[in-house]
Amino acid sequence: MRRLISILAAVATICTMAGCRTSDGSEFNPTLAGYTHFEYVDKFVAGQLPVVRKLLLFDLYLSAESEEERTQIHNEYFYTFRIFEEEGLWHVVSSYTELIIDTGGSLLADEGTTWAFRYADEKYDTDDMPTITNNGTSDETGATRYALHVPSQVDLLLDITPKNTTSEGTKTSLRFDTCISGGGSLTVDYGSNHLNTTVMTFEATEPVHTSDPSISWFNSGTWSIRAVANNFTDVFEARYIGSESVMITCNGISREYCYTNRY
Repeated sequence: MRRLISILAAVATICTMAGCRTSDGSEFNPTLAGYTHFEYVDKFVAGQLPVVRKLLLFDLYLSAESEEERTQIHNEYFYTFRIFEEEGLWHVVSSYTELIIDTGGSLLADEGTTWAFRYADEKYDTDDMPTITNNGTSDETGATRYALHVPSQVDLLLDITPKNTTSEGTKTSLRFDTCISGGGSLTVDYGSNHLNTTVMTFEATEPVHTSDPSISWFNSGTWSIRAVANNFTDVFEARYIGSESVMITCNGISREYCYTNRY
């Protein structure tokens, strides 16, 4: 079975504009492979954000100035979790996950602090763990910039502004308004037996914005994505148009797609 990307590449050599017809009379869409790749990048980046939110909330828990305040934060954000310290590492444990955090004895709210972290079922070398670093506060926006490093996957810069929102008239929730820059890479197997492997690298050419990592959908910004498979390279751009549409541009041809990007 031929790869979709190879089929589109072959057709693209004889068709230079959207709306042309293939041999069976159907419309050729040179952006379709780009949209398929984009979906993987979109979900992959969104998948990094829940742990960032948990780390930021855990920092609030650690920095509480009294046991009463700490209990309040626990009941608000970690009610179903058990939190304990063991051999210098913090463990945030639910029925399904165990997040292990090495704070180095510092608060993430302090500029220059780096935390290493992993989930208990993830295997990393001790000297190359996922990390998050506080790079300081922007004088222009007031956002704090965090550098997120996941070995061999992503190096993202996250400009995060905490915001309190009120719903149902009285309930207040803490949300993190986030703009993402930087990039990363991932490998996708579109078929069985690893015969249809595509390696994608991506970079935010315009900051990608999400209203909150706990919601994890993006409403603006642009990814430049490079997909390589079977010695063929596909380069395209994916620009968010609101929270439910994306414009895919490939070889000078653009098409808008509606998609459901809630995870």
